[in-house]
Amino acid sequence: SLKLKSPPAIENLRTVSGSSSQSKKNGKGGLFSFKHRFSGGNGKPILSPQKSLFMTQEMRETWIEVEADLDDKVRKQCVHDVLEVYGGGKFDPAWGKRGVPNSLKRSVSGKTERRSAAAAPEISTMLDDFRCDSSYLKKSVLTHGLTPNLGVYNYCPPEWNWLTPKAKKKLTHLLSLENLSKWGFDVFEVAELTRMTLTPEDKCINEDEEPSTSSRKREQFCPLLLVGWAILCSPMAQVAMNGSLEGYYNLRDDSGPRHRPSIECLVDSDHGTNHFHYTFDEHFKINPEAICNFLREIEGRYSTDTPYHNNVHAADVTQTLHALFAFIGKDLLYSISKPLEIFSLILAATFHDVGHPGTNNLFQKNAMTPFAVQYNDVSILENMHATVGHSILMGEEREDEWDVFKNWKQSQIVEAREIMIRAILGTDMSNHFLKMDELMEKIDSVRFTANIVLQSELGDDSVSEDEIHPSSRRSRDEKDQQQMLDMLSSPTSTEKLNKDSRKKEQPILDILAKVRQNSNVTGENSKTYAEFKTECRELSSSILVFLLHSADISNPGKPQALAVRWANKALAEFFAQGDKEKELALPVSPLCDKEATKTADSQIGFLQFVVRPLYILLGDIVPQVKEEVLPIVNSNLDYWQVEKKRASLLRQEREQLK
Repeated sequence: SLKLKSPPAIENLRTVSGSSSQSKKNGKGGLFSFKHRFSGGNGKPILSPQKSLFMTQEMRETWIEVEADLDDKVRKQCVHDVLEVYGGGKFDPAWGKRGVPNSLKRSVSGKTERRSAAAAPEISTMLDDFRCDSSYLKKSVLTHGLTPNLGVYNYCPPEWNWLTPKAKKKLTHLLSLENLSKWGFDVFEVAELTRMTLTPEDKCINEDEEPSTSSRKREQFCPLLLVGWAILCSPMAQVAMNGSLEGYYNLRDDSGPRHRPSIECLVDSDHGTNHFHYTFDEHFKINPEAICNFLREIEGRYSTDTPYHNNVHAADVTQTLHALFAFIGKDLLYSISKPLEIFSLILAATFHDVGHPGTNNLFQKNAMTPFAVQYNDVSILENMHATVGHSILMGEEREDEWDVFKNWKQSQIVEAREIMIRAILGTDMSNHFLKMDELMEKIDSVRFTANIVLQSELGDDSVSEDEIHPSSRRSRDEKDQQQMLDMLSSPTSTEKLNKDSRKKEQPILDILAKVRQNSNVTGENSKTYAEFKTECRELSSSILVFLLHSADISNPGKPQALAVRWANKALAEFFAQGDKEKELALPVSPLCDKEATKTADSQIGFLQFVVRPLYILLGDIVPQVKEEVLPIVNSNLDYWQVEKKRASLLRQEREQLK
């Protein structure tokens, strides 16, 4: 398993600090030489603002790490090293003119317990500057309906701490609650910003400068980790991101104003409401560090050589699924499902294509690959993705450091696993049209039954005469029809139902929420109603799983610039497969022959026959999809039709020139 090391600066500091004790006998070398270089030989600091800025952040991040886990002697030693190397009184930007309190030095070096540090007023003041005022955060958190679990509100993954100040600032905006819920979210921009890391040579650069590629010691590329963290750990992640910026942008001396972590990042200032987020920590135990460790391990299993099915695609699907949930709205979403279902689906999105080889199921089957043999030609890659993800989560590759389900009940783990497997297998495109038909039939069935049951038991007036008669439905068993009609035996039944025959159908999600909330039906119809509730629960689950499939093929329905970029990446992967199939003398799969496939034609066909019908159905389920996504789908279809005509004219001109 991959073990994270401390940031390079901390490793260097530990080396310097460790060598200092060996050099104390000689009175030179080690720590003495390090300080001598930084002081110009006279013992006075000559720190530039950029170096001071870096040390401020280094100290702040190290303190957050040690404060989050005081039992970790290595982390405490990191803080001790920073203090010893940089010196208390010389570290003005972080500590003010008074320098670092001796009691803090003793505390973080392991000589006193945390309670001694907390008891000292000067350390409490210092902690206010570095993290936040705990009482303020508790008050703000409670005001916005959040759990005051202060430890998890501080956690940022190491990859975040290695970013440049400029990258952090941009990503804090891009990964805000507001932006994460947008349909036009640009995951490519997030991906590129994750490359902007500090190096030993870059750590003292100006915040507006970019680190040079040539001087970058290690390159990270972790869009899935950061997007997954921002969504699964919301709003804790957003509070931590905003808090991390204060070390760079809110430095002050003792006379300046106090700065707090921006809990306001949760609030929509225009409407005075909270931005969409989940607060999973209110419902079950989650550990942001374990989640990030899992995301890091999963992201490492995606191939960077695959043009389309890579970690950027996984991050995009995860965010798109989140955006679809946001379209539904938190209240309605939690009315038709449980937080555990939502958490499991988002987690499944992160590894729904993990280990993708860049070739599709048809290639696997025709080439009789080990995957095809192992999974008997049935949803080959989808089974493999689910197997890899669950092996890491709860199988033979499980490690404590990324055990997302640690401290969960066994029943919860089993339920989460069932949801994730079903969702990932549901992304198999070979079952697309079958799943569409099944979902439409389930919706029709529930609507038909609901128009009778809800009116009879709950007094709902939204049923038309046509919806009552069995002949108006496509496929209802006569026995089921009679059961439903028997429920209309009350004096007001038929007359009341016929009264509003022209009334618009009630949205299916509202029906599901109403049925889920009503559990007081008694009498002779209670058994039938219980069966209906089971049918509604199954439909709710099917819709949620369908949302992941919808997110997986959403690229043609994204804003035009993103749609075109994704189309080019998909075709690049398809053409690479086609070349491989020709080399192996295998049948060339559809859309994989670069000599015969035209970009515009491929996108027009996919939009007309797959994407547009899907989002029409989804728009019937989630009205905001009809309002926001379908117009983009139609616009992109028009764009590709124009591109097809333009390409045709260009070909004709070239032929005429010949």
